[in-house]
Amino acid sequence: ELRKILEYPLSSVSEDASLGLIACAWRRWGDALPAHLSGDFALSIIDFTQRRLLLVRDPLGCKPLYYWRDARMVVFATSVALLRRLLPVSPMVDPDWIARYLVSISASNDRTAYLDVAKLPPGHALSLDRHGQFRIWSYFQFRDDAPPARRRDSRWVEAYRECLEKAIRCRMTDSTPIGTENSGGLDSATVTAYLAQFLGEPGDLLHSFALARWEQEPDYILETSQYFRIIHNYLVTWLPGLDDALLDRALSVLGYPEEQSNATTHEIFYRECKLRGI
Repeated sequence: ELRKILEYPLSSVSEDASLGLIACAWRRWGDALPAHLSGDFALSIIDFTQRRLLLVRDPLGCKPLYYWRDARMVVFATSVALLRRLLPVSPMVDPDWIARYLVSISASNDRTAYLDVAKLPPGHALSLDRHGQFRIWSYFQFRDDAPPARRRDSRWVEAYRECLEKAIRCRMTDSTPIGTENSGGLDSATVTAYLAQFLGEPGDLLHSFALARWEQEPDYILETSQYFRIIHNYLVTWLPGLDDALLDRALSVLGYPEEQSNATTHEIFYRECKLRGI
C-alpha cells in the first residue's frame, strides 16, 4: 500500500528496501509518517539535512525503544543493556522501581529501572530539532465507539475480520519461515489458522510452537495443525527452572530485570527459531 501511494518502484520489499521506503515516506510526510505505518516496529530517523531526529514506537509497543537525554544529546537503543554501553555516564538506579518490581507492579509504558532512562510509550513519537526543541506526542489512539448491541451485526463482524486479516498479513514475509505460537486457545489458534490459509500450503514456511501445560491442550493444538496441514510443530510440556546463568544472560540482553516472563521462559522457542532461520 505504501509503495503505491509513494510510487516507490520495487516489486518486493526486503528489509533493506523497507528502509528506503521509510526514507521516502519521511520525505513525503515528515512528522506525520507514523500514522501511515502498521505492524511491529521501533523506528529512528536522523535527517542530517534538516538536523532532526525522529523516534517512533509501534502502537502496541511490541518493539522496545529506550532513550536517555541531557542538555547536549539524546541516546537511544532497543535494549537498556546496549543503551548503558553508549551513555557518557552511568544511569541512576530507581529504588522505587525496584520496590515495585518485587511485588510485581513495576510494569510501565514509560518508566524503567533507571531514573534517567525512559521508554518511548507505545503509539508515541519523539522528535528533536536543530534548535534543541524536544517533543513527545501520541500518534495513535484506540477507537471504542461501537454502539451497544444485543444481536450480531455483520458490519462489525466484517470490520473486525478486515482488521484481523490486515494485522496478520502485514507481519508475514515473502520467503523466510514464520513462527507462530499456538497454545490451542481461540486467539492463538485463529492467528495460526489464518497464517496457514494465507500461505496456501504452509510446507516449510510455517512453524507452530506450543507450550502445553493442561491435559486438553495437545489435542487442540494438533487438531489445528492437522486441519491446516502444518507439518512443523514443536510441543513443549515442561520448562526448566531459571538458573543463575539464564538470569545473567537475560540481564546482559535486557539491561535490567524482565517484566514479562516470556523473555526467559520461552528461550527454548527462541533457540529453535534461530536454528531454523525463523
